Amino acid sequence: MTPELPWNYKKLLWLPLLGFLCILSLFAIFNIDHGLQDWLYLPRHVFPFQHSNGYELWLHDRIKIASNSLLWVVLVAAVWPNKTLSWRYFRGPLIIAIIAILASVSAMRSLKDVTGIYCPVQLQEYGGAIELHPKIELGHLMIINDGDGHCWPGGHSTAGFSWLAMFFAFYSMGRKRAAFIVLGAALTYGHFLGLVQVIRGQHFLSHQFYTMAICWLISLFLFSLWHFWQNRKGKA
Repeated sequence: MTPELPWNYKKLLWLPLLGFLCILSLFAIFNIDHGLQDWLYLPRHVFPFQHSNGYELWLHDRIKIASNSLLWVVLVAAVWPNKTLSWRYFRGPLIIAIIAILASVSAMRSLKDVTGIYCPVQLQEYGGAIELHPKIELGHLMIINDGDGHCWPGGHSTAGFSWLAMFFAFYSMGRKRAAFIVLGAALTYGHFLGLVQVIRGQHFLSHQFYTMAICWLISLFLFSLWHFWQNRKGKA
């Protein structure tokens, strides 16, 4: 049978969800989103590195290229002929991880089109031209806006958070240590990329936490289905 994750899937759902809701509560109580952007914007009435071509090149464009290249490496590892490595213990988790990564990227793009959230630099309070119309909020977090923005969730941080899928992949292989290393790397990388965009006024801080949660749930859902299917096959 396929090695099971050491935690129950319900814990992988409810414990991270509880932590996420606690984070949202802090954002709402302390108005962290706008408070941070006010602090970044006010000193010079422009966001740090807002117009930096170097940041755009190295921490936006090149990052995407690196993430796509790494995805190809994982794909090659998954399909490379090797009779000693079975589908159930090695190839399957890698293939599901690739699907989860692609699904995360696609989900972010779709949500950006649907939600219509504006970036800080587009708003009048931060030097932009957009005056926000009435919107639905959770605390001070912008969830749904009637505009035509393209800023929620944080697409750039997806290049890091989508790799949370590899945490599930390594755990499905029974590689606990590697799983936690990948988990830490994906979280660190995703938040770093998100903070770069926050500093430049391209996102509110809460956006990257939504991205993290969405990527986690997508991977959890797909690996849950895969394990369920594998267990059904094993009992057949």
